[in-house]
Amino acid sequence: MATTTITGTINGVNNTALANKWITFRLVQLGTDSVATATVAQSVDSVQTDANGDFSIDVWNNGDSGKTSVLEITIDGSKAESVIIPTATATIELWDLIENYQADGSTSEQVPTVSSLFVRKSNNLSDLGSATTSRTNIGVAIGTDVQAHSAVLDATTASFTVAEESKLSGIEALAEVNDPTTVLDADIGSTVQAHSAVLDATTASFTTAKDTAISTNTANIASNDTDIATNVTAIALNTAKDGVTTAQAAAIVLNTAKVTNATHTGDVTGDTALTIATDAVDIPMLSANGTPDATSFLRGDNTWSVPVAGGPGDLLAANNLSELTATASTARANIGVSIGSDIQAHSAILDGTTASFTVADEAKLTGYSPTNIITESTSARTLALTDVGAYIRLTNASSCTITIPANATVDWAGETEPPAIYVRVAAAGIPTLSSAGVTINDTLGVIAALEEGSTFALQWVASNVWDII
Repeated sequence: MATTTITGTINGVNNTALANKWITFRLVQLGTDSVATATVAQSVDSVQTDANGDFSIDVWNNGDSGKTSVLEITIDGSKAESVIIPTATATIELWDLIENYQADGSTSEQVPTVSSLFVRKSNNLSDLGSATTSRTNIGVAIGTDVQAHSAVLDATTASFTVAEESKLSGIEALAEVNDPTTVLDADIGSTVQAHSAVLDATTASFTTAKDTAISTNTANIASNDTDIATNVTAIALNTAKDGVTTAQAAAIVLNTAKVTNATHTGDVTGDTALTIATDAVDIPMLSANGTPDATSFLRGDNTWSVPVAGGPGDLLAANNLSELTATASTARANIGVSIGSDIQAHSAILDGTTASFTVADEAKLTGYSPTNIITESTSARTLALTDVGAYIRLTNASSCTITIPANATVDWAGETEPPAIYVRVAAAGIPTLSSAGVTINDTLGVIAALEEGSTFALQWVASNVWDII
């Protein structure tokens, strides 16, 4: 059967200790203990104060019984007080027992019969003994069962779904999605051609065949210059006109002064050396087979030909790159748009993206970490940085002393977010706080009101200052 240790100090009216004072504890009706399957008879036990007015006594916890029984307490010369020891209480002070756990003398003490013991409807739960304990009892403890209020959540206008999480997972670290030149490897002026009005006006390709024809014609002109020089020499040497007729001799004489070609006009001009005028060599002057028009090109075999789909020559605009001789993947690699390396492959997930992932969103995710659940079965625990954000379950049946180190020992202030630590009393042992050099704000008396099943939080607010929530 569960027992509770009742301790206290008895003082007189002058606030001095009363030595050798008898305190009597009387069970006024039968009690039962369903766990121990025992019946507790009406009985009396007494204890006497020492020289300092102090006493201690172990009695059966009548609050743990199946049929709650009243315990009557009498001090020499004082009126009897009827109480019920609260359930699962290991130790309690006499003043606390008398002040906060009065019984009304009925035989069913767990059901209040005195109006002061009821929670009134008109008070809208404002008269609860502990709002924190009440929330825990109905499974809505803030920070564990339900979400604490957050201005960030107030501003949330769309749900963060599993699909959106998958989108974020698919984005590589430091990926640039706002610079098309980086993503597509399409730097204008290096990877791709900058816009040119000259190229806009180009209606025909300047091919290798055309370049070859022009080069050949230049060589022919140079050969002509050599031949002319040779003829001039021959004419000078033939002054005697040997082997020519009289008429031919007369013609040669008449041509003696014609030692230059300065009088040449037309597309080819010059003095001694001849020069082809700019734009003088046009298509009609080319010697080639076939018919030149807007749909044909001059092949290397000096033939005008119409491009055939899939064959040699230029790509037809109407074919939309379908006549590429290499695979499409090779062509993409050549222009720096390989799928999966230069550019992103199509994704139905990205098609469904309706909101931008911002730097602010990134900051939120960076600060998030899953809750670490810790079971503490010993009677003492000193908090550390590894406990930040954790949910610590105290399972020691006696008690557990939680020590909060000062900032000089643990750099709480160095955390990205103000540290918060969550604690649950998972056993009968009620915890205490040790906080040398640290101020703990507990205006609601949360720690004093703890019992098994309670949950509370330790929130760092400033250097060596913590709040109890």
